[in-house]
Amino acid sequence: MGCFSSRVEAPTEELPGPPAVELDAPTPADTAPPTQPAAALPSATDLGVSEKKLELWRKRGGGDLEPVLASGAVAVLDAQWVISHAEAGGVLTHRQALPKEAFLSFADLVEATDEYHLPVAALSYPWLTKDHPDPRGANLARVARALKALLTSPSIPRLGVFWDFGSLHQHPDPPNGVLRTEEQNALFKQGLSCLGTLYSHEHTCVLRLTSFPDGHKAEDQTEGTNVAKYFDRGWCATENAWAGLTKAGYLSLDLGKMRAGKEYDCDSLRDDCTQGGGRRPPLLPSAFAAELESKSFTNGKDDKPLVKQLYEAAFEEQFGKATALHYANLGWGDAEAAQLAEATDEYHLPVAALSYPWLTKDHPDPRGANLARVARALKALLTSPSIPRLGVFWDFGSLHQHPDPPNGVLRTEEQNALFKQGLSCLGTLYSHEHTCVLRLTSFPDGHKAEDQTEGTNVAKYFDRGWCATENAWAGLTKAGYLSLDLGKMRAGKEYDCDSLRDDCTQGGGRRPPLLPSAFAAELESKSFTNGKDDKPLVKQLYEAAFEEQFGKATALHYANLGWGDAEAAQLAEVLASGAAPRLETLFLRGNKIGDEGCKALAAALKEGAAPRLEYLDPYDNEINDEGWKALAAALKEGAAPSLKARDAPPRHTPLPRPMLIAPPLAEQPELVP
Repeated sequence: MGCFSSRVEAPTEELPGPPAVELDAPTPADTAPPTQPAAALPSATDLGVSEKKLELWRKRGGGDLEPVLASGAVAVLDAQWVISHAEAGGVLTHRQALPKEAFLSFADLVEATDEYHLPVAALSYPWLTKDHPDPRGANLARVARALKALLTSPSIPRLGVFWDFGSLHQHPDPPNGVLRTEEQNALFKQGLSCLGTLYSHEHTCVLRLTSFPDGHKAEDQTEGTNVAKYFDRGWCATENAWAGLTKAGYLSLDLGKMRAGKEYDCDSLRDDCTQGGGRRPPLLPSAFAAELESKSFTNGKDDKPLVKQLYEAAFEEQFGKATALHYANLGWGDAEAAQLAEATDEYHLPVAALSYPWLTKDHPDPRGANLARVARALKALLTSPSIPRLGVFWDFGSLHQHPDPPNGVLRTEEQNALFKQGLSCLGTLYSHEHTCVLRLTSFPDGHKAEDQTEGTNVAKYFDRGWCATENAWAGLTKAGYLSLDLGKMRAGKEYDCDSLRDDCTQGGGRRPPLLPSAFAAELESKSFTNGKDDKPLVKQLYEAAFEEQFGKATALHYANLGWGDAEAAQLAEVLASGAAPRLETLFLRGNKIGDEGCKALAAALKEGAAPRLEYLDPYDNEINDEGWKALAAALKEGAAPSLKARDAPPRHTPLPRPMLIAPPLAEQPELVP
């Protein structure tokens, strides 16, 4: 979302607790920053930091937070100071009363950035009283305990903590009329406008205090205090939902799950605070809006329209730029998987392209047999709540045809021009990463080649030029479930969306992508109705689609496709060609790849394939020690520099870090960053 891209009104509540003095809601102009060109961003010299660290900070999305950090609208607390203050028995005071050493500077954060995450944690918690969020320091002690554990990790040398009471300008003494200055009030509003980014950013950590501290009783609170529990409060529920969008599981920690008396380090804290820790799958904005109606706000319902708008903006921004989602080890079941499917399918295009062989020379489906098969599949797809409507590209009905060629009724000149324009887009329709391709790879029951009239192409699906091309396009960069072999549907089975995808992807003819040269060689054996006339055009169209789709691909999802060593070697050949220079994530889970396939992938990485690769998941294959050792050796020799090999595995590696995941073998070096 960025701190200001939404330009929405800020809430009137001191977040997430009640206001000391209720404010008039600012206008969009109040929350929008001055226009600042990119050239005005501070340089490494301006900040006194290394160029490499500043580049890494911005690569990890730190630039989204720079406006509020640079202006002073948001000040982050030094985790080490929080720990020391808590151990001294202190209580957190408002921002203006805190000493300078309580904070980390913008430059401190840049220097503390690691290869994978921003050194920023945002605290989500319910205020305990109307006038102070934590009057006894009980929550301070709990947060300090968690921070102390996090700082045991060598990858977290320093950590900045966003804690609303200490990070945003407060009214120092409202009962006695001591309020924020006009300048501080403007900064406060600017800080509020960035909350969605702080909590939803994929590289910040969110610490959620979902329970009250020992000794806190709702019945003891003064009138006007919000006594609702964490999940029943509007702003807490919103922060929790933001934190549940696209973060890796271990970046949203439920501190209410910490066990009394247990000595924590970073790994054990993450273990306890993610399993069954209230981390739900992401909610669609409509579902979030419905749930919000039951939540309580200190100032009544005034904030609900704003909060809905902020959530939707964060949802669209984070999912819109997400190239990989890491939801491992969260204890989710079928209900959560269904909810996740509903949310993530929001980002596929409602377009399906049909690939099939015409049954006769003059009509593709004269008896309607294929129409019935396609309709059966579409009916199943439309059972998904995330597919309310679906557009289908079917050449005979989607491109202008000659109405009656035997009698000389042909396309008009205008229609012919549109037909040619449509043909030029076929590569995009079938290869686009977000369209679905439905492949009728078998003839319908009762269709016999020997019954066809002279001149009809009677070749089977995989032997036809255009079918083979469409199949190859569909096999480039799509996720597995977006290329469905309808020839695998079983007679008499009642399908819904999930079961259709299951049957139509397993062993469904989905091959690894082909290099253009390999595709051109295979095409020579395919038949076209008009002889070889189309072959030069088809080769050109395939190469263009190949370069376009792989050139922009940052994630490839080839899980559960039944691929073995031969397919892995074919994929390795494509990667070794340098076709995917932007690739960061490669999923190969659940195939049948063995040592030879793994060695082929290792060799490709060693040759410089996928130089930006950060996450490789070959889990649940048939790889043994020989394959893992080859991969580890390649990484140690500098292949895929963002992946590293380590000989001795640590006690626990939090998943899913950007890493190479391998099953634990006695003689296998673990491969982690």
